[in-house]
Amino acid sequence: MVLDRTGDRPLLLCDLIARHQAFRAHPEKLGLPRGAGEHPAIREQLDLAAAIAGLIACGPRFVLGDDVIAAGVQALMSRPRSLRDCTSVLRVPWPVAFIEWHEPTRIAARRALGVARDNGQDIAVRCGFVVEADDAGRTGTARLCWSHREESMGGAEILNVSPIWFFFDFGILGTPFRQGDSIISQEQRRESDLFQKWARSPDDIEALVDMNRAFGQDGFGDAMRLATEQAKGSPSPEAAIQAMYENMLSDVAGEALSLVAILILMTSRNGTEAAPGEDRGKLNRARAKRGEAPLQDHVVVHMRLGRAAKQAPRPSSSDGHSGRASPRLHMVCGHPLPRGDAIYWRRAHARGLASGRAAADTRTVHVGL
Repeated sequence: MVLDRTGDRPLLLCDLIARHQAFRAHPEKLGLPRGAGEHPAIREQLDLAAAIAGLIACGPRFVLGDDVIAAGVQALMSRPRSLRDCTSVLRVPWPVAFIEWHEPTRIAARRALGVARDNGQDIAVRCGFVVEADDAGRTGTARLCWSHREESMGGAEILNVSPIWFFFDFGILGTPFRQGDSIISQEQRRESDLFQKWARSPDDIEALVDMNRAFGQDGFGDAMRLATEQAKGSPSPEAAIQAMYENMLSDVAGEALSLVAILILMTSRNGTEAAPGEDRGKLNRARAKRGEAPLQDHVVVHMRLGRAAKQAPRPSSSDGHSGRASPRLHMVCGHPLPRGDAIYWRRAHARGLASGRAAADTRTVHVGL
């Protein structure tokens, strides 16, 4: 793993990107073998990392807390009709922004909801998006990047940038279908957790189909060229190229809607709160003396706790309840809730009856856009 030797801590993804840019001409300092920069596939990744680094220097860098990325999973798995209606009024407020999170936390949240699938690949360490948007915040592009530990290189943490990128147009939602609109295939529906979850709800399936139109993908030529370079020397190059190309497609499958769920949370007025990350001036002065890339300034984002959550007492056996719950009592995950041109974030809450008394938290959080 790449560590900050000053504080002996793992690097954030934005730090790792800056490091790859700084040592682009000296890949051995990134843990790669000497001369690795001459390999076309590695050179391609270094070039992609440099392009990403140039973008993230132009806007804020957000580091999502574990509570935010877990809530983002809840939002994604909420009713597609609600998600589509929220996206209809969603505006990206930054011309350029970088958003990253701890990927094992997202996987754990998905497993808790019973929707995580093991694809046989190693779980990334950190993931992130670079988002670019127009002045209205309704159209733009997004690139996905992530880091993973490479055991063959002593556990070094390696940066990956997908050559396949997204473009989005939220204004298309709710409009009649046009020639050339994206149509999700039956195979993609079978592979989609959301399509499987809401298969018996025609209105929700219609919302998912509509949302799919708002996103497109590009960079397929770059992906095929990269797969071709990586497959050189393979005993079965054609099969290797196809397998690598399909892996690149699977890396980004479903990530567009994940980005939307995160953006819904982050653009809320009361759903999340942000604070500057640690002061890295002293660390960076020490790193400069060692010839290391500087650590990046960033903003840390957490879910905003409501008054009820802050004041809620810890459960105890002396509260007058037997502790036995009625079968009707159940937990409702946090989810976005559209109201006209505004969005509300409904916190996770208990719904139903317990020991004859109502146990519902009806508090909502207003999201201003």
